[in-house]
Amino acid sequence: MQTGRLLLRAGRLEHARAFLQQARPSGAEEEIERLFLLGRIEMRLGLPRRAIDRFEAILVRRPGLTRVRLELARAYYLTGRDDKAKYHFGLTTGDSLPSSVEATVDEFLRRIDARKRWSVSVSAAILPESNPARRTESEEVRVGNVPFRLGEEARLSSGVGMLLGAGVSFSPAIAGDLRAALAASAAAKVYERSDWNDISVSGDIGLTRLADRGSLSGGLRLGRRWLGGEPDFRSLGPWARAGWRLSASTRLDLDVSALHRDHDARRFLDGWRISARPRLRHVLDARTLVELEPGIEESVRSRGDEGGGFSD
Repeated sequence: MQTGRLLLRAGRLEHARAFLQQARPSGAEEEIERLFLLGRIEMRLGLPRRAIDRFEAILVRRPGLTRVRLELARAYYLTGRDDKAKYHFGLTTGDSLPSSVEATVDEFLRRIDARKRWSVSVSAAILPESNPARRTESEEVRVGNVPFRLGEEARLSSGVGMLLGAGVSFSPAIAGDLRAALAASAAAKVYERSDWNDISVSGDIGLTRLADRGSLSGGLRLGRRWLGGEPDFRSLGPWARAGWRLSASTRLDLDVSALHRDHDARRFLDGWRISARPRLRHVLDARTLVELEPGIEESVRSRGDEGGGFSD
């Protein structure tokens, strides 16, 4: 260990690395130092992927070491893994960083936002539901004071399905801090009974303006939904999204949209669906972050179709 330290101070990186790789530390603290020195050497040698393994091994033992987490975030940034870099840089903001370090973290976050072009997501989950088809638990309905008994296929029943989702976004640069905002997504709830299936797709087109501490986006969204294999509605309307770092450790995001839904069969449900979803994220320390994300939604039915009807 001592030879490795001396060689590192002398700038003989390859030799220092060889000695430290063979060193047998006398305790846990010395092992953490060995891994950290190896990681720093490998960063200077242009081997950030190997440095990532060193820094992650340290944080498994001591997740509160901010200096190590900063080096890990920088290594992820250098390998192009921006999501992980942003995550680890974000966790460090809960600590009391020197102003110069805080400014460096802000600059890395700005660079990550500025160079991000593609984003792809895939998700899957088991989805147990007590009433996936949104049906009534009543045994009969009345039409004109005449009772009609409902069959089992029309009454409430539980089920377990699979929730699948995928999305892709592309933000090519237009000029300076102005970007195009292009996105497409799909989601499907799939059940053993195909008439319970719920599938939807949507696409966004718009513009994004980058700023030093956040971004502002807006555009037009188009959507389509199918229930039980049958077309349900089309949707079209504006959307807007804003994200802002209120402080080094606090970020506020807001998504709003106003979509007009045109139903294929249930015309009495046509109208606007207005939604807002703010999210406040605050990092307490390297181990703890708090997120608050309420959802607000309002439906405004179109006038002129007062006939009413039946809905599942």
